[in-house]
Amino acid sequence: MNEKRGLVPPFPPILERLVDHLISNNYLPSAVRPDSCIINKYEAGDCIPPHVDHQSYYRPISTLSLLGEEPMLVGSRFRTVRACTWAPVCGKSIPLPRRSLLVLGGNSGDIAKHCISSCSGPRISITLRKQPPPDWKPDESELVGKVNKQQFQRGNSAANEVINNPPKKKLSGSAKRRKKMMKQMGGGTEHLQRNAKSSNSGGTKSSATTANKSASSKKKSDKQARRNARRLEKKRAAAAATDKDKQG
Repeated sequence: MNEKRGLVPPFPPILERLVDHLISNNYLPSAVRPDSCIINKYEAGDCIPPHVDHQSYYRPISTLSLLGEEPMLVGSRFRTVRACTWAPVCGKSIPLPRRSLLVLGGNSGDIAKHCISSCSGPRISITLRKQPPPDWKPDESELVGKVNKQQFQRGNSAANEVINNPPKKKLSGSAKRRKKMMKQMGGGTEHLQRNAKSSNSGGTKSSATTANKSASSKKKSDKQARRNARRLEKKRAAAAATDKDKQG
């Protein structure tokens, strides 16, 4: 391991002896000597979902199976049988007897996914990999996510602006109609409130005729508000039925 990286500590002697044994027996290439290790302990029902190890790690990647004899599924497509259990659609199931070593290289390591379905009992796996080179850096797309490359090149300020102020989600047609109707209803209410204020502002100066006009205006406003409410209910029902038909 290159000490400048500081990602993982050096192997303990027992792992160094294991790697020496695998290389001396030509199970692993000496040119790609593993310097990182993942030891997983499984209980009954545990699993690993389909995945591909990050491309930055050297190939091949090897897994030593201990205790249990759960098969590993390797392929490009899997079908979910139930929670934590998969079946290969385009791929195969590889038996992993105790103390067996599975070596993933070429297409099996670069393209195909691999997974372990729900274990029937205890299992231990030792995965050996060689770390990326010391000068390795992640791709720009891995750093900025949805921020495009041009924004990334303009500097962190542009990227932060997009992250902190994401574009507003566009409203669907039915949502736009509901928003418009709510705005219209709000306008009717404001009109009613304005009429109420104007009727109260006259005070003692208002004559009987003015009072009658105000009452008539208020009555019309109430009627219009009720009419708008009925229209809104009908449109909401129609929009809900349309959305339900689309979903169905």
